[in-house]
Amino acid sequence: MTAQILDGAKLSAEIFAELRQRIAALPGSANKPTLMILQVAGDSASTIYVRRKLEAAHAIGIVAEHVIFPRKYFCCQSRISIATSPPR
Repeated sequence: MTAQILDGAKLSAEIFAELRQRIAALPGSANKPTLMILQVAGDSASTIYVRRKLEAAHAIGIVAEHVIFPRKYFCCQSRISIATSPPR
């Protein structure tokens, strides 16, 4: 097996184009994939990472939401689970 050099930018563009087509072909708006990003506190490096994920999601037609929780939620995952649970 010989090594193959990949063109990352070209491969990324091809993957994005394919995903954009597949998402656009989904029947009805109720079936749109959704990305929900939950971030505790606002670390600047994390915020940049999240922003790029949101941009990528929107570029291919995915509904994307970003929720930032205050630092007080940092201590336990159960608080976030409660805060994001749908009302009963």
